[in-house]
Amino acid sequence: KEKAMLPKKGDVIELLEMLNDPNPIEVGDKGEVLSIVPMGSDEYQIQVDWESGRSLHLLYPQDKFKIVKSN
Repeated sequence: KEKAMLPKKGDVIELLEMLNDPNPIEVGDKGEVLSIVPMGSDEYQIQVDWESGRSLHLLYPQDKFKIVKSN
């Protein structure tokens, strides 16, 4: 299965799936990428300014999203 492209700062993404969080962001929520922090071995923490007002990070590649507007 092909991995999603890593977004860039300023891109707008839409959440498709967040499995490992007890209080996940809602599927379909959109937000602007604020930063991307390498966590080692092809894993990244993506800080997102969600339109819902929440500030939960995404874990890449575990969390699934699509880029809806590239900066």
